[in-house]
This record gives sequence, C-alpha cells and structure tokens, in this order.
Amino acid sequence: VRFWQLKTELHHPINQNIRINDLECLAFNSTNQFIAVGGWDGTIKIWHIKSGKLLKILEGHKSRVISLQFENDTILSIDHEKNIL
Repeated sequence: VRFWQLKTELHHPINQNIRINDLECLAFNSTNQFIAVGGWDGTIKIWHIKSGKLLKILEGHKSRVISLQFENDTILSIDHEKNIL
C-alpha cells in the first residue's frame, strides 16, 4: 500500500505487511498523517503514513470491517453485520 501525492508524484509506502486480501476499506484523517485500514479479520489498523509504522490495532468487530470514517480524533466503523463501533 502506498500513499501518492498527486502534485509531486512522490509516494510513501505504508507497510509491506498489508496484504490486499486483508484490506476491506480505508480512511485518511483530515491532515493525511494517518490511515485507518479495516480488514476481513474485524480489526482496524492505524498507520502513520510517512514512517509507514503501525501505531494501533483496534479490535471489537466480530465480522469484517466494511466502512471507516475519521471525525477529528474519532473513527466510526461499520462491520459486515451492520454493527457500528
């Protein structure tokens, strides 16, 4: 997974450990410093874009995470069974 800046065509790798099969959805925070990745395993992984480091793994969903949205310091997440956390 890479974060591309369209004006400069520079890109930052997020992390080589993200397999495309694990990724169901993603969202960027308002400053584009962080990316949240929702997966098939019901977790949400928070990555720092420039360093590519995994910062947190959020657990709580019992099915795959299908939608994410950042709102300030909060992430809204919905899983396949329509549970909102």
